[in-house]
Amino acid sequence: MALVMGFVHHVGRRQSQPLLAQAALGMQPTLAMLTAVVAILGQWHFRSPPLWTAGFLVATGMVFAWRAWRDQELRWIHSAMAIVGISLPYLGWSTCSDANSMATRWPSDWLSPPWPGFCWSG
Repeated sequence: MALVMGFVHHVGRRQSQPLLAQAALGMQPTLAMLTAVVAILGQWHFRSPPLWTAGFLVATGMVFAWRAWRDQELRWIHSAMAIVGISLPYLGWSTCSDANSMATRWPSDWLSPPWPGFCWSG
């Protein structure tokens, strides 16, 4: 839905509908966050594969990163990195939980959580 709002914003700008474009742009972050929450709750309820959830979370993070670049606002970067951090267990980069079974395990891959931050700042 967040991507659809981006498309509606683009069409509204091209059709000289500034109110429609502004409304679509304002709805985009809310729908992106809603997508992240529903992806997590859907995976938990239906026990779907964690990689599907990770895909939705990464796509949501990309929406926030694009908005940060487009609007030059730091708050969207914070949202993007929070979503990326939340997606780590679903990508298999977890230190103390398994997204499939929700059970604790030994932190065997203790170096993996910092890598997205290093890549982002690099």
